[in-house]
Amino acid sequence: MDKLHILTIVLVSCGIAFMTVSLGTGIKSLLEGNWIYYAYSTTVSTTYLGNPATVVAVATANIGLYTTCYNIDTTTTVTTFLGTSTTFLNTNACVDSDSTGYISADTVRVIQKVAIAAAVMIGLSLLAGFPVLVLVIIKKLPKPICFLSLAPAILAFVASKYTVESPVCSFDPFTTISYFC
Repeated sequence: MDKLHILTIVLVSCGIAFMTVSLGTGIKSLLEGNWIYYAYSTTVSTTYLGNPATVVAVATANIGLYTTCYNIDTTTTVTTFLGTSTTFLNTNACVDSDSTGYISADTVRVIQKVAIAAAVMIGLSLLAGFPVLVLVIIKKLPKPICFLSLAPAILAFVASKYTVESPVCSFDPFTTISYFC
């Protein structure tokens, strides 16, 4: 019987820890607003005035809830009988995510509403876990309620799986097709 109480205490404590990490991670990701990091590199061989040329483009983007920032570094190398000529070009800017079409303002509002609802549920589970933990510690908890005390730990574990892991999404900046995984 004592082992069951110890196991219940451990599970409820882990549940409370998972809920705290889940809530903290969710709030941190909403405050930062940087959700998708994208990197793309391409090399193209071509000719320039009859001479072989190589163009290397490296693009990075950080698509967030509120802003999308991008950086494009382009290196062009032209080889002639006189030697090699290299040109560097850099372009970067931050724009409103709503104007890029990747994340609309309505999507941002829906994400925030879902996050608030999830935070309230996790907070209520956290508050419900403390009395159960106290009752288990003082060994006044009857057997049927011991099994109910596992619910916060299980819910917190499931919630942490969906909150902590970030989705990996991508887009191709050189086509008009964009998608979210």
